[in-house]
Amino acid sequence: MVTPTDIIQQVFAGKDASRALGKTSTKPEDAVPEWKDLSDKEKGTLDDWVKFFSNRYNVVGIVEGATNLDDESAAASS
Repeated sequence: MVTPTDIIQQVFAGKDASRALGKTSTKPEDAVPEWKDLSDKEKGTLDDWVKFFSNRYNVVGIVEGATNLDDESAAASS
């Protein structure tokens, strides 16, 4: 049986879903890394997700070229 959670995971699997997280979207076309043109509110939502995942899971690396990390996070991943 396929659940809604399975469908959401399929949308995000193997992708930088920054835009989708900021927009709180499960649309496949939003599961892309472009986030700089998000509204301030959406950027805040994305930041909340970063904090949520960082507190819940060990950060084992960063996406090469990522520009949305603070200096402390980037240094910890180096």
